[in-house]
Amino acid sequence: MSHLILVGNNFYELTPGLFQGLTDLTSLDFTDHNSMEIKPNAFRGLNSLKNLRLGRNHLRSVTDGNIWNGLNSLVQLDLSSNEIEEIGDEVFSQLQTLKFLDLGNNSMESFTQAKLAGLNKLEHLSLQRNPLQFIPKSALRALPQLLILELQHSDIKMIKLDDFQNVPNLNGLNLDYNDLNEMPIEALSILSNLKSLLMRGVKTTTLQKDAFKNLGNLTELIMSHGEWSEIHAEAFNGLVKLQKLDISYNKLEYLPSKVFDMITVSDKTVINLSHNPWMCDCHFGDFAHWSLYYYSNATLHNVFKDLICETPPQLEGYYIWNVPADNFTCPPPRPKPAMSQMEIDVIIGSIVGCVLVVTVLAIAGTKYYKRRRTKVRRQRQRSVNLVVWDDNSEEQDQGMNNHDNRSTTSVISL
Repeated sequence: MSHLILVGNNFYELTPGLFQGLTDLTSLDFTDHNSMEIKPNAFRGLNSLKNLRLGRNHLRSVTDGNIWNGLNSLVQLDLSSNEIEEIGDEVFSQLQTLKFLDLGNNSMESFTQAKLAGLNKLEHLSLQRNPLQFIPKSALRALPQLLILELQHSDIKMIKLDDFQNVPNLNGLNLDYNDLNEMPIEALSILSNLKSLLMRGVKTTTLQKDAFKNLGNLTELIMSHGEWSEIHAEAFNGLVKLQKLDISYNKLEYLPSKVFDMITVSDKTVINLSHNPWMCDCHFGDFAHWSLYYYSNATLHNVFKDLICETPPQLEGYYIWNVPADNFTCPPPRPKPAMSQMEIDVIIGSIVGCVLVVTVLAIAGTKYYKRRRTKVRRQRQRSVNLVVWDDNSEEQDQGMNNHDNRSTTSVISL
């Protein structure tokens, strides 16, 4: 027997030697049981086992590495959809052959390098639906061969410049439905081998110039169900190998005329632009005219999926490529309505009122200035009079002193 499925059988624990004798077993599905405990050596004897599924078993922690004793050939391990909050250091160190590890949909808030130590051959790691809030950069240092990383629904709010420096060989990265408010251009530029990038449901609104620089090997780019409302004309520069682009279910109204010039369009290329509020007016006409000139009719209908007008009302529901070129127009600007007599009277009254206020202020200012000038002149005159009076007093005092001196002299002579 090579495959064994034990799903929903209400096991409460896996005891040592439970599978003794099943040396040819290669796949064991042991999912969907009640609160279960795995004892050390529970899988001893399963030397040929390659695929082990332990999802939905209400496991709260995995701290004892001895539970994996005997799994010398294990390639795939599924621990998803449990209630795991804690993982012990080096708990997977015995699983030297493991290539796929699913820890998704649990309750883990952080990972360190020690928790994933020993997984030197791991190629695919799923941490989706854990409340991480940030990229577990240190944990990724333990995974030199990692090719696929799943981080969707992980409450990640920002990505730092060096978050992916330890996994430069990534081929696939899933960042769906996180709380990213800006495009992590520099952080992604490290991943030159990336082939698939999934970024559904992000909150970023503007796709900048060279948003995917150094990602020349990218073949799949999914950015649907988000808040994108503006795409730079050179946002997709360098994506010469892109075969699938999905920007459906966003808030795009227009596209720059040559926005897809850098994408090599072939019979296998799919560009999904559906479910956006496309505004088929003069602004969108540039893209339509350029596309009709640059691509064949077959390419337009096979590659650009469901590009349908939402406005103006008379074109609602039309495929862009079925709209005559002359219909991509904008209504002339509305003339400003003539003012009513009441509005004219109000404006005139306001002007007259302003003039009166300015006049009153000017008269008051003039009077204040004159009064101030008169007061200053009087103060200066009073100061001059005081100086003259002081000089006269000194002269009188000097005359009296001279008279007294003469009188004294006369008395002495007598």
